Amino acid sequence: MGAFIDPGHLALRPCTVPPPVWWAALPPDWQGGLTAFLQQAGTEPVCLVLEQAGQCRVAGMVCSGLPADLLPFAEQLGAYGRHGQRYVGYLFALPPFRGQGWAGQWLRLVCRRYPGETLWLTVEEEALVAFYQRNGFRFIQTLEHKGSKEWLLAKPPTMTG
Repeated sequence: MGAFIDPGHLALRPCTVPPPVWWAALPPDWQGGLTAFLQQAGTEPVCLVLEQAGQCRVAGMVCSGLPADLLPFAEQLGAYGRHGQRYVGYLFALPPFRGQGWAGQWLRLVCRRYPGETLWLTVEEEALVAFYQRNGFRFIQTLEHKGSKEWLLAKPPTMTG
């Protein structure tokens, strides 16, 4: 079982520049995609860093609009990427903290940060679909374009009341 995460000592911190320790741990192809993502106009990307005692454990990106790397799937995505919806991407736990619940905690905090908006994402590995489903996302459809395949998942706005 994963380590206990004390929610009283956690912080989900927005930043415009990803933390260097997180950036250095990313796979090289993610770094290239993320560089383009951060420079893309009209998406308002924000890096959200989950910290414990000031130390980065996991981080990811959230934006409005449609990220450029998903433009080939725009027709299949339909309403996703439009007003009132946020794309979640580049969720990455630092290696020493994998399998301990940090990424799931990050998703829960992101959902609380954007309670009135649909959150959506795509994954390139079918094995990741189950992780996101365990964290409240539902599978929408498989996207295909020129031999490339992605799985679309979404989480509707959090109901309050």
